[in-house]
Amino acid sequence: MMFFSACGAMNFADDSSWSRSELQDVVEAAAASLEADSHATSGSTSTVEDALRQAAEGEGPYYRLAVESTGGDSYELTTDKGEYPFCLSMTSSESGGVAVPGADGSTTVLPEYDLVVSVDEGRC
Repeated sequence: MMFFSACGAMNFADDSSWSRSELQDVVEAAAASLEADSHATSGSTSTVEDALRQAAEGEGPYYRLAVESTGGDSYELTTDKGEYPFCLSMTSSESGGVAVPGADGSTTVLPEYDLVVSVDEGRC
């Protein structure tokens, strides 16, 4: 009985924390996701957070991750304790736009952006 309790406790501890390799896999998946689609902005903390949340789904506890802007289009991704830092950098290019009709019959074009994302291990 104690053996099964110990195994359950170890599984809970693993499910509620991140290892370096788990975080690296999630950060790389988030970067690939950011590059795969066009975006309405050229990049922002919320854009990175959304991609990270989706990549972490089923992999580990998203609430134990932190995203911090380090200036420009660079973001530091770590655990909530500051462990295992990764630097995610983006460059954007306008890739066209979406035409939005106005109430007065005019049309406004909202730009869309393609992102090129790189991930480096360590702080930005």
